[in-house]
Amino acid sequence: MRLAFSNRDMTADTLRAILTYTSPVPLFESGKAAFEHGIRDIDNPSPAAKDAIGKIEKVRDDLNYLDGPKPAMTNSELDLE
Repeated sequence: MRLAFSNRDMTADTLRAILTYTSPVPLFESGKAAFEHGIRDIDNPSPAAKDAIGKIEKVRDDLNYLDGPKPAMTNSELDLE
């Protein structure tokens, strides 16, 4: 930032905005804390998370699963009946 400002590639207003920026979203105190939060419910996803997973699975055919390939979906699972 200092180089960009010194080389006049950045305005004073832009530099001020960068230096005074505060994220509107609370941040974790560390990468480890963010990681632990991210995997907290991985073995027991909420109904909302299961819904989101199902939506992704319907449109993606390149997913990999830790326990091997997922079996093909049935017509009823695809809502084709």
